[in-house]
Amino acid sequence: MSRLIADGNSLPKDLLNPLAEPHAAADPRDLAVSEQFSRKFARELSNKQDPQSADGSPVALEICVDSLEVLDIARLGKNRFEVCSNLIHGGGLTPSIGLIRAIRSRYPEARLMAMIRPRIGPFVYSETELCVMEQDILAFKSEGVNGVVFGCLTEEGEVDMKACSRLAKAAHPLDITFHRAIDVSCDLARSFWNIATIDGVTRILSSGQARTAPEGIPGLSILSKLCAMHRLHSGRSISVLPGSGLNADNVGGMLDKIASVREVHMTGSSTVVLSTAASPAGQRRKELGFGADEAWTMDREKVAAVWAAMKVRYGL
Repeated sequence: MSRLIADGNSLPKDLLNPLAEPHAAADPRDLAVSEQFSRKFARELSNKQDPQSADGSPVALEICVDSLEVLDIARLGKNRFEVCSNLIHGGGLTPSIGLIRAIRSRYPEARLMAMIRPRIGPFVYSETELCVMEQDILAFKSEGVNGVVFGCLTEEGEVDMKACSRLAKAAHPLDITFHRAIDVSCDLARSFWNIATIDGVTRILSSGQARTAPEGIPGLSILSKLCAMHRLHSGRSISVLPGSGLNADNVGGMLDKIASVREVHMTGSSTVVLSTAASPAGQRRKELGFGADEAWTMDREKVAAVWAAMKVRYGL
């Protein structure tokens, strides 16, 4: 885990060096200025009728989906969808182009972010993997997705600027989310400032380098303040998208503690035992190594409860 401030209420000056090279000298801008701007930024956001995403559209909730059936369940309000595959093990992976086409055909207006992640495991990618990721982005762009989600690190845990810039160039002019690779990076603040220089990145999905977003409030608070500093410095907005472990019981409390957060990310998932598990074919499938007896599914009640809490929070 990178350096974090225990309560997330203050930032040392070495974390506030806008767009500087890693390890460069601290920006002379006083911490009080950044905190004053953070408060002003939070007040501006709280005065809005609708929560605004980084691209200016009213969004409160981003929902992970990995099938057409799940998206049918998840359509609550004008929300955004992160389209993935393999949500049950190791996090979401790149979806099939068939799924993107099927969603676009059924829901032409749906706001889709396509995950670009060819495998589970480390976020360090080889040249051949990057070639595939690049082609996936180009293919999804031709299918009309609104944006893509990716994150690349070096073996040392730094943001891989060369790989990310390459993928961002392929994605242009689409929206880009840098995903939770930041949560395993070696330095949260340095990772933020490097990500902020990647053209097209409009949000960072993070749990604050903790297992869940509610546990990661200190780290998310740091990211929120760094976003405010970046906006002050560059005039360009990058938003924090908290994700992991959010539910109707904790989302409101988290938002109260991080005033500038305007949207959250969730799967609303549960696992189900496949009906064929005890059948002869199911037993044979297990013996031959064709997968477990569990499958990921959307829990509509979980999603609806969080959406209801978000509507209360933003007065929708």
